Amino acid sequence: MIIDKYFNPQKNTYLVTSYIVQYLMQEKEVNIDDLILNVEQIYPNTFDNYLFEAFGLLYLTDKIYYDTERNIIGLKI
Repeated sequence: MIIDKYFNPQKNTYLVTSYIVQYLMQEKEVNIDDLILNVEQIYPNTFDNYLFEAFGLLYLTDKIYYDTERNIIGLKI
């Protein structure tokens, strides 16, 4: 992600990522579908771009885990 003159400070990957971390710190584990709906309510129209980039950032930095059998996402911190 390149921060340039087109960077939107009100809606971007870093804000969505920080919201996901804050949400998971409160809830510990949550169904990923519920998390996606919750993020969509706070940051509308982020589903295609920022949400999946945020999940990728958190997964690559080893901050989240995903249980495929239960469809649960949680924070590793």
